[in-house]
Amino acid sequence: MLVFCTDSPGPEYGGAEISLCRTVSYLKNQYDIKFLIHHQAVKKVKTFIEENHFPFHHYVVPNSFPHFFKGIAKAFRVTRKYKGIYVIWCHHLDSNRWLQLWLAFTRSKFIIAERLIPTSKDDFSKSRLTAIIKKFVVSRAYQTILCGFSQAENYKTFFKASNCFIIPNSRPVLKIAEQSKTIRNASGKDDEKSEKVVICIGRLTPQKDQKTLIKAISLIDKSIKVSLLLLGEGEMEQELKRFIERLELENVYFKGFEQNPLKWLATSDVFVLPSLSEGLPGALIEAMAAGIPAIATDIPGNNELIINGQTGLLVPVKNEKALAEAIETILKNRSLAKRLSENAFQHVLKNYSIDQEEKKWLKVFDEI
Repeated sequence: MLVFCTDSPGPEYGGAEISLCRTVSYLKNQYDIKFLIHHQAVKKVKTFIEENHFPFHHYVVPNSFPHFFKGIAKAFRVTRKYKGIYVIWCHHLDSNRWLQLWLAFTRSKFIIAERLIPTSKDDFSKSRLTAIIKKFVVSRAYQTILCGFSQAENYKTFFKASNCFIIPNSRPVLKIAEQSKTIRNASGKDDEKSEKVVICIGRLTPQKDQKTLIKAISLIDKSIKVSLLLLGEGEMEQELKRFIERLELENVYFKGFEQNPLKWLATSDVFVLPSLSEGLPGALIEAMAAGIPAIATDIPGNNELIINGQTGLLVPVKNEKALAEAIETILKNRSLAKRLSENAFQHVLKNYSIDQEEKKWLKVFDEI
């Protein structure tokens, strides 16, 4: 039995949740699967669990130290009830902290699936326990799964991990490419049109840093008529809208969460991901598969997908001037945009297709 544990609460349905559902879909025909989920879990994750008739148990304990004894006691009870291989699906380092610790103490068979890793020691400033606990947990885990090759060096440095296995996020690259071409043809998209469209897909949170992108849009040469589409939901939505009003921008549009963003993505001119931290961003893979030239911040995850000047452009984090210049460069240079998008498609087709991810997940559990 595989017991998937996620403490990701609602309401946003992001990359970690999408990857979880996709991974379980690979395994559901071969293994008995159960879930431990947050009682406020994302609605789409709950729907996925219910539609597939997976047994589940509401399980969440706060990660702060005063909850240590409660967390350990609850972990003891749940591991007696559900005996199997535990998969801790970490949308952040401390996901199910006390359950991780209990599994490590008892030398249970478990896997850590990390979706987002630290980029510097500053990421541990809010909790000194995080690095200590994670080092111990990783040393006892049967396997630590990272979702991108660029994560490995940092992760090994911070946690002395020696048992890391890379299973990159993936997408159905050829299918996305075909659908995007169909949408563009049907829309009559004209590359010579006066108005250009910049698109960003992601949760509206501080981590995704859409505020820097909005600043960049305000700096773009006024001779270029450009609109910005923001796809996603999240805690920052109202703050971002107030920020746009202060900048007196009239060309920024919020489209909310889209289950299938291709109808917007396929007819855009530039995709931008201004994140401060990432795992391996699925939205960026989708943009590259769709043949859209991409710009992203130079951080682990992003710089695995984008080779600067070859498969896209990289810019420093929180640098609206550099981001504005990169957007202008692509919008003004059609031959560069074409070369970047063609190279990007070949890169994700070779390295991030969905069939490769499925084979690697099946291999991990077959070996266990």
